[in-house]
Amino acid sequence: MRSKFVMPLTIIFLFGSVLNGLAVVKMYVPEVFRGAFAEIAKEYSGGRVEILSDECSVNRDMVNKKETESKLFLLSERLDNEHMLGKDNAEYSYLISFASSQMVLAYANKSKFSSIINQENWPYYLRKKEVSFGLVNNFNRICNVRPLLALKLAAYNYSQPGLYDTLYNHSVKFESFDSMVSSLKNGEIDYFITYKSSAIENGLKYIELPNMVSLSDDCFREKYRKTYVDLPQSDGSLKRFYGDCISFMLAVKKDDSKSQEIADFIRFVLSDNSKAVLEKRGFNVSYSPEFRGRLQYLDGSLRGLVMYAGF
Repeated sequence: MRSKFVMPLTIIFLFGSVLNGLAVVKMYVPEVFRGAFAEIAKEYSGGRVEILSDECSVNRDMVNKKETESKLFLLSERLDNEHMLGKDNAEYSYLISFASSQMVLAYANKSKFSSIINQENWPYYLRKKEVSFGLVNNFNRICNVRPLLALKLAAYNYSQPGLYDTLYNHSVKFESFDSMVSSLKNGEIDYFITYKSSAIENGLKYIELPNMVSLSDDCFREKYRKTYVDLPQSDGSLKRFYGDCISFMLAVKKDDSKSQEIADFIRFVLSDNSKAVLEKRGFNVSYSPEFRGRLQYLDGSLRGLVMYAGF
């Protein structure tokens, strides 16, 4: 059965735990975003960060039931039901959009044709039989699906209708992102598509993709949202995944909207220090973060740091 997929969470920060009398920040975080946001959490907490499983990116209900601490959610794309923000039955009281990212084509010195490949010709070279392309074979997570959405968009942008099928069907599939990175560095594969921040964090070379392909430009949002891929799931079914802009948003539930520690951490994320961390690691930061939701739920100390954008 094919159905529209609701994009999962990217990161969950948990506040309220204490170790040896000192507050600890816990994180559920996928490996592709671990570096930047773990660095921010460590700077905020003086290094007291505990990295937990990243299964929240698959099952948010598990985290809601399991964890008792105050929770700050970090989503990686806009919600379809933002008009519900702040209402009694809404999942979140408010959102703050503060950064974005883009997909790039990553490669290494050992990659075939690396000396001549560029933004204009990469689809031609990646379709050559001697070139190997990598994917992470876990399509329950949006971080592993976005490379395929970028390929679908590239097939249209470069007038290469067979590009998606060729690269997907002949790709080398990996169980984890880290193992795919190792294979690229060792020359076992030649290319893969990933986030710019992940390429920088892993010391990879990369080619920036056109805006219509990179899932980074609001001007192409409608095109992204009309683009989809149908991917196999562990139960043998097909699930349909739709594209959207990669936009990072802090999301707060009503029960946690009065948490002073969450307000303090949000203020730190929006600080110049955190912006410098994100920019260094390849994110595009907003110097006018947008707030959506009801102002009554926003801590007063944050109101001068965001721009109200309605619901």
